[in-house]
Amino acid sequence: YWTRVNSLHSEVIKIKARTLDEIVKSSQLPGPYLLKMDIQGAEERAIKGAIQTLSKTDVVIVEADIADFQAI
Repeated sequence: YWTRVNSLHSEVIKIKARTLDEIVKSSQLPGPYLLKMDIQGAEERAIKGAIQTLSKTDVVIVEADIADFQAI
């Protein structure tokens, strides 16, 4: 997937990344949360950046490749 998508671009695009914990904190979103992820193989990294958010999350829905499932 990433090879195919990245081959569509001829330039490098840099985007500042933020963790889910940072987004929730800066937005002052009250819990409980429902977290839905469809992020093409980056689920494990997203979860690592959502420790505080996950403690206030009632439901997690993850669309993932079977090869990534164990790590998640």
